[in-house]
Amino acid sequence: MTPAARQVFERGYLVLEGLYDEAERASLRRTLDELTEAVGEPKMWSKQPERPFDGMEISTTGLVFYELLGWRPDVAPTLLKPEAVSVVREVLGDDAHVELVGGVVTDETRPFYEWHNHIGGIDDEAIRHGGGAPARFPSPQRITHIVYLDGLSEDTGPLLVYPRAATDPTAPPHPIAQERWEGAVRVTCPPGSVVLLEQCTWHAAAPRATPGRRHFVGCHFASADAPPTDLVDASLARLEDPPPLLRGLLRARSAR
Repeated sequence: MTPAARQVFERGYLVLEGLYDEAERASLRRTLDELTEAVGEPKMWSKQPERPFDGMEISTTGLVFYELLGWRPDVAPTLLKPEAVSVVREVLGDDAHVELVGGVVTDETRPFYEWHNHIGGIDDEAIRHGGGAPARFPSPQRITHIVYLDGLSEDTGPLLVYPRAATDPTAPPHPIAQERWEGAVRVTCPPGSVVLLEQCTWHAAAPRATPGRRHFVGCHFASADAPPTDLVDASLARLEDPPPLLRGLLRARSAR
């Protein structure tokens, strides 16, 4: 096992710094800003979820575009990097597949984003609010892949991660609204970095310290033996001529 994959197993997360170059970051950032403009420049945070358009939500996460490849299929060639996908496959298996692609824009109006994890991937909200998460997992089944286009800093708001082994209990070790957890890591990284989070890893986000937007693109990956989800990203099945890296992940999904 490579050191990168071992860290996901033993610590629950991995930072891959600066995978996306300046032109790729600018293209993805421009896409999210164009979508934001197209839906009328709405607010970028809401305590109670609001859904002004299909496939879009304003929530505690921020302004979220679900099924991003349905909104903008031209994102597909820039979406993934082999360095990150190779770690995902080593942890989840060669037949890992992508379940969801989404884009998020936030700004200084988003307060502390309380501790949470992504058990169930695309179904994580339902599982979290329904209290249906298993007490522990024998092995990793899902990984969340987040591209931080603006990086993570004390100005933009670092990511807070509570390291844990993939087989540790899934219950939160402290109250989820508590901003400081003893043992948590304050993650900062340069623009274009990828953070991989094993589905049970608890994490939170500090608010921006300065005005401005923060853009990120997320993917949920699942192993071949992960339980099927109730929700699906229908845009993945509609992609025409996806790039080879993404095509392999879609093929793995359809072969289940």
